Amino acid sequence: MLSILPPHIASSAFCFVSSVLIAYQVIIRPNKLRFSILGYSIFTLPASIINTLSLEGIVSQRANSLVYLVSTLLMCITHFFMVLDVGYRLRMGEANWKHPLVLCGIAFSICTSVLLLAEIIILAINSSGKEEYALKGAFIAGVVAAIIADSCVFTYTFKPLLYWKEKRVNEGHSRTTALGIWFFLIQNLWYVLYGVLYVWFFVMNSWSYFNTLLAMDYVLRFIENLLYTWPPPRIVIDYLSSKLPSTSINLSTRKSGNVMSSEQYNVEENVEYNSKKDLTNLETRAPSEHTVHSSYGSKVTIVTK
Repeated sequence: MLSILPPHIASSAFCFVSSVLIAYQVIIRPNKLRFSILGYSIFTLPASIINTLSLEGIVSQRANSLVYLVSTLLMCITHFFMVLDVGYRLRMGEANWKHPLVLCGIAFSICTSVLLLAEIIILAINSSGKEEYALKGAFIAGVVAAIIADSCVFTYTFKPLLYWKEKRVNEGHSRTTALGIWFFLIQNLWYVLYGVLYVWFFVMNSWSYFNTLLAMDYVLRFIENLLYTWPPPRIVIDYLSSKLPSTSINLSTRKSGNVMSSEQYNVEENVEYNSKKDLTNLETRAPSEHTVHSSYGSKVTIVTK
């Protein structure tokens, strides 16, 4: 037991430190997204601690499984709608919620939620206490459905962001393109790691690895939370920007001749890294003169060239 306990303690410690770092970003750069991530992190941190305590028998495996399922249900719903919200803002009013990718994502998200709820109810009403883990078939099906749902909505969200030269009208900023590529790559890398983790667990085919699975799962969740709350490394964005001339790829520039507000403030190179004021926070940033004349209904500023 002692040989496997230190890694689990390290996992819980990492989740705690990550929660503090996320809270720090919420304080200095508050917005709805960061508040949502902080709320989810506060709920997930005890789940990580409970997973560690269950190894010593302080908390039952049944309780550990229940907390994990509830946390996973919250994660799936929060992350799904978070990505959809990002897609709505990036598309500047041109979002098609009847798009096959969106419909597919919604369908599989509902399947995931139903399966998770069923597993939670079955474990909760099991008075005998003999069942300590989720139903294996429903567990596997839920994981697969969640991956498909998230992949569909993520693909739909980022699909219009990269326009090759023959499909655009205006030249975008290479720095904006670099930021888009950064988030696109790290999110896809996260999906791969998360998928590999669960494939490993299914291949091992033993619930004895469940605590190890959860320890790594919670770490990956907090890594993603950090990536969404902290600004990307400046050195990476500078490097990508230097490799992406503005004449090669246009990011978030529409055929109508409008560019997103991110391209307005990206001209100021240090705004995300050195300024105490978060100009990406559309709730607090003062609107430009162009915003008044915009017909777009959301809070995204549209600047017409």
